[in-house]
Order: sequence, then structure tokens, then C-alpha cells
Amino acid sequence: MFKKKNFIAPLAVILALTSLSTGASAAKNNSGSNNVERTAVIKSVQIGEQNISYKVRDSVGKAKNPDRTFLLIHGASANLLSTDSLAEELGKKFEKAQIVQIDLPAHGLSKGPVLSSVYDMADVVAKFVEQGRESGEFANRVVIAGISMGGALAQTLAVRNIEGLEKLVLISTSPEWKHFGFLSGYTGEEFNKMYPGMIEDDYAVNTTPEQQAEFHLWFPKLIPAEETSLGDIQALIGFNIVNDLNKITKKTLIIHGDADQSAPYANAKLMASTIKKATLVTIPGETHTWSMKQPAKAAELIYNFVK
Repeated sequence: MFKKKNFIAPLAVILALTSLSTGASAAKNNSGSNNVERTAVIKSVQIGEQNISYKVRDSVGKAKNPDRTFLLIHGASANLLSTDSLAEELGKKFEKAQIVQIDLPAHGLSKGPVLSSVYDMADVVAKFVEQGRESGEFANRVVIAGISMGGALAQTLAVRNIEGLEKLVLISTSPEWKHFGFLSGYTGEEFNKMYPGMIEDDYAVNTTPEQQAEFHLWFPKLIPAEETSLGDIQALIGFNIVNDLNKITKKTLIIHGDADQSAPYANAKLMASTIKKATLVTIPGETHTWSMKQPAKAAELIYNFVK
């Protein structure tokens, strides 16, 4: 359970985030509340051998009684910083919700053995959700939003139908990654040298030179240790949940760019046709990193799905 002895002291507390207005007379509209004062606290919890770091964003005055928790799961060779913009935008839309961003094992500030299996990572995340709900830190209802490899974990958790799962959001992900088989010969060092250029090329589609320059400065903060990147490669190559997609019973939103070359659009259509209660939203002309380029659009689509 999430007892005090399991936590380290918060590393950061941010009141009245600069991207969020704190006006008391915040106006509401059909797109949700755009002016919500929030706290953002980085914590950690011990789960077996893993010390898991996560960021919790609670709305001021609602912190003790959120109506649902959004859990954002980042992709391979990244950390929770990659979900910051989406978390902020979701916080503007869902006034009473709690937004939680997790650093997967051995990513970001999380400490512990590197895991090379999506299924093993999902075991840790399932326990993380269970402990959070049992302790009362998280709401009983949990919406899981997974991006890329995080979407693979989200699919796995939905197939298992973990307790408390309300709805599922799958962003730029796939039910299998056999097309990444060519990476099997890479070392972690080689992948970490190649990966930034690959992602920056992807991000350059439909963005301005100014946006690209900012991304170039920010992206290196995501890159994990070489051993972690190698574990992620092995996890993706070894993942295939195609035959279990029909076991997902929760309402599912699939958001995918039709120019995604990392998670081919055909796989998004496969998920949409196999998951019983799935809705596919296509982002025309967009690539794998579209949700980092357009976090407000992603939040709007999620809001319309969950509300």
C-alpha cells in the first residue's frame, strides 16, 4: 500500500502552474474548464524491487476527492516528461480529475532492475494502480492513456481487466511491433545514438523551425541509460497481443496519425476492428509524435470521449 514509509520527500511542488490560470472566476464551456489551479508533486513508491517515480497533479480544493484518476504511460526510451504537456492540457479539461504520470521501471527517476518485457512492466504498473486505489491516493475510477510502448502496456492491463479500469486511451501504439525486428541487432549504445535523430525527423513533420529547435533542446532529457533502451527494444520486439484484443471490454479510444511509420496506421485499424467497444480517431498527415506536437488536440479528443 502507499504508506508514508514508501515515499521519498517530494522533489518538486509547483503551485499555480504558469500554464494554468488561477482566477477564481474561471469560466466553463463545452470544452471543459480552462482555468484550474493545480499542484504537481513528484513522489515515489516501492513495488517489489522497483522504486517507481510518478508525478501527481491534483486540482486545488479537489485533491482529497478526485472523481477519477488519469494514468499516463510514456513510450520507449522516454520518461514522464514526455507526457507533461498532455497532462497539463488534461488538467485544464477535467476540473475534478487527478492526473498521474508514471516513470516506468528504470526510466526517468524510477530505480530498479531493467525490465525487457512489456508484460513484466505491466505487472509493476498493475500493482502501482492497485496500491494507489487501496491507499485512497488514487480515485476508484482510472482512465489509462498509453502512448507508443505505453499503449502496449495499456492494452495488456485492459486484457487483464484490472480492477478500477474505467476506459482506455491508446495513442500512437500497436498490438505488436514485429516491424521493429531490425533493431534486434542494436546495442543500447547504438540505439541511443540513432534514436534522437529518428524522433527529431518525425517531430519535424508539420512543425515550425522554432518548435523543432525547442524540441531539440528538450528531447535529450528523455533518453535513458543504454541498458534501459536495450530493454525497451527487447520488450517491443517480444510483444504481441493481437490474439487477445477481443478480450478488451472497456470503451477504448484509439488516436493515430495516418503517417505514423513507427506504429503503422494499419495496426490502429486492426485494433479498432477487433476491440469490441473501440473508436478510432485519425489525425490526417500526422506522425508518431503527434500528441507531443498537439497536446491540446489530444486532450480535447480524450475529453469528448470520457465526459
